[in-house]
Amino acid sequence: MDATLPGILLTGASGFVGRNFIKAASGRFRLFCVARRSMEDAGVQPEANLRWIQVDIADRDKLLANRQRLHDQGGIDYVVNLAGYYDFTNEEHPEYVRTNVWGTRNMLDLAKELHVKRFIFASSQAACRFGVTVNEETPPDAPIPYARSKRRGEELVHEYARWVPGAIVRIAAVFSDWCEYPPLYTMLNNWCSGKLLESRILAGRGRSAIPYVHVHDLVQLFLRIVDRSDELDRVCVFNGGPDGAVTHLELFNIATQFYYSAARRPLFTPKWLLRPMILARYVLCHLQGRKPFERLWMLDYIDQQLVADSKHTRDQLGWKVTPRKTITRRLVFLVE
Repeated sequence: MDATLPGILLTGASGFVGRNFIKAASGRFRLFCVARRSMEDAGVQPEANLRWIQVDIADRDKLLANRQRLHDQGGIDYVVNLAGYYDFTNEEHPEYVRTNVWGTRNMLDLAKELHVKRFIFASSQAACRFGVTVNEETPPDAPIPYARSKRRGEELVHEYARWVPGAIVRIAAVFSDWCEYPPLYTMLNNWCSGKLLESRILAGRGRSAIPYVHVHDLVQLFLRIVDRSDELDRVCVFNGGPDGAVTHLELFNIATQFYYSAARRPLFTPKWLLRPMILARYVLCHLQGRKPFERLWMLDYIDQQLVADSKHTRDQLGWKVTPRKTITRRLVFLVE
């Protein structure tokens, strides 16, 4: 490895964001990539300045056993902690505590022993309540299990700040041109199905809205934090996404206009009607031996909005989303 390059310890290296981070950071850093899966299974190619550590960050003993190895190979300057658990059941799951809390604490302990310059923690805008404008000072007080685990992770970053400077990045819904974000994929799949009713259904009035960020822009945000680490406060919070939010109705209009080459009129569907539809789909999928994406808890978010204000992030880091990589500009590629 090139000892003149700064070292980054990256967790969640086999994931969607992690693999894109490796591509963007290659050649600029010594990369120590932590993941449960093997390098081969993750589809990551060997490089001279890349080392793969197949370990579960929640397995404290096995994780900390890598201390000497990391020290001997030039040490670590920064930790980018992308590893995290999330599912769309909205139910309690032991992995929320095991990975998102215990795993984060283990990584912070390792970062403390390695005397890193900054610990960058991937949180989520979904940790904040819908119905408010989410800026860098908004409390992560949403009541869902995932949000509680991310809130505890943020608290740990603050607790360890006496030893390790921290940066918390609350990430918007992440997508690429291959549409890896499951809710968006499901909606596009339905709207482009050609089915008489399903291709026109919009929940509520189509006002449900969240911010979206292209994975390439998000990775550049993480790298910008690394580059400007010395200029930042001991602990800082950033919004990993653009201002505002994009509604389901906006997405529907763009997607169907492109796919069908003509505007389509949406079929606005009230919550009381969606409930039996979801139950019926659940029974049908169960009989087919599979699980549907749609869940009853999602009804609570119909026509609710999570709107972002990322001005502080832009001002402090000089970072902003690329106009041609916004969800409204890239949606035709996702449909294609």
